[in-house]
Amino acid sequence: MKLVAFGKKYSATMPFYTCSSLSSFHTDFLRFSLSWFAKYFDEISAGIDQLVDKPGSDIILSPELAHIETKLNKIKGTLERTKMGCAGSGATQE
Repeated sequence: MKLVAFGKKYSATMPFYTCSSLSSFHTDFLRFSLSWFAKYFDEISAGIDQLVDKPGSDIILSPELAHIETKLNKIKGTLERTKMGCAGSGATQE
């Protein structure tokens, strides 16, 4: 009998509790997902900084970004070869 009374008393507010708990879960999940996604942008930015700042060393990113790591290392090799070609030809470099 007490359970029926509880159901009658709180049945009007049940949709409110359901919606608020679902929106709270959704907000937390979205915040976690965006911070996780932003971490990859920070890592790519650090890789691009390594492209310019550390000549001769390979760029290392997390395993999930292996395809970007490969592309950045190819670009770095191309830039270093171009730089060596310019230095050997006597051309000025900015």
